[in-house]
Amino acid sequence: MSDTSFRVDQLDHVELLVPDRYEAARWYERVLGLAIVSDYEYWAQDPNGPLMISPDGVHSLHFLDPWGHRLEVTTYETEYVQAQL
Repeated sequence: MSDTSFRVDQLDHVELLVPDRYEAARWYERVLGLAIVSDYEYWAQDPNGPLMISPDGVHSLHFLDPWGHRLEVTTYETEYVQAQL
């Protein structure tokens, strides 16, 4: 019988819908060491907006396209990508 499970080496990000984002953030901090990313905490003021948490800060750039759509580029080369925007 073969093992069909997989192993995750690294996660980029995960989006979860929870009833209380701050309660969930406290749990994720206590259990996984993730902390709220203060630079983007204002997004959580929108009832449909995210509360970003991370173990090591954000490796994403957020910007609007010419039509006003909020976009995210996740990269570990943030300075290079930021210079291209």
